[in-house]
Amino acid sequence: MRTLDFPPKARFICLFLYSSYTQDATLPRIELLEESLALALKNSYHEHAARAYANLGTSAAEIKHVEFAKKYLDAGIRYCEERDLDSWAPYMIIMKARLNLETGNWVEAYRTAEKLISNENQLPVARIGALIVLSTIRMRKGDTDVLDMLTQAKKIAFETMELQRIIPAMVALLEFEWITGKIFIERATLDRTISMVEEKGDFHKYSEFAFWLWKARNQQLMVREKYSGYVTDNLSLARKAAGLWEELGYPYHQALALFDGGETDK
Repeated sequence: MRTLDFPPKARFICLFLYSSYTQDATLPRIELLEESLALALKNSYHEHAARAYANLGTSAAEIKHVEFAKKYLDAGIRYCEERDLDSWAPYMIIMKARLNLETGNWVEAYRTAEKLISNENQLPVARIGALIVLSTIRMRKGDTDVLDMLTQAKKIAFETMELQRIIPAMVALLEFEWITGKIFIERATLDRTISMVEEKGDFHKYSEFAFWLWKARNQQLMVREKYSGYVTDNLSLARKAAGLWEELGYPYHQALALFDGGETDK
């Protein structure tokens, strides 16, 4: 896409919109976001730069590029805090907390989420993420008194009507169902979420939801493609998934894959 002859702001908008329509968090999309970020920084488009930082961090996290994600999230958080861009910093802070959770740094993840949620006026997006991080850490440590937090996260998520908020809340609830062996999600709510995912069509992005739907409800989500780390249908695939998570530095996900492997893997 040629934008070189456009005025700076128009060029930024073209680049950003084009990257947004490229739904998969691929390297080409990240390259477009990097270009839009450079343009925003050069021309002091502070809000646009904050948005680009946030999207870069999120996109890198989606493809499990942890160091890359943290690099842009840290830079973005500093950028926002230095310019009082209060609507963007919490979003990136909770995204980093989520990364810390997934890569085994539970202490830092919990501390960050707890600090965010202590602000009664916290943005809904950050509150959803904080509730999920706190409840997930607690349930994985054996604390089953987290249903209120999970239910609150789900309620706020559905109020946004954004699948990117709804899926993490539903994933956390499904994991809790798997841990406790009890059902907490209403059938209508689960069916509604499945319909939204199928309508969206970006199945690779929602592989984690499909994984937990199978583990907690023994229900298959008919997907064309899944992230290989969530494909544990047989011993060979489970070991392959475990190796991938080990390489990426996701210890809990590695343990889940090993759990689906043979007895010698556990």
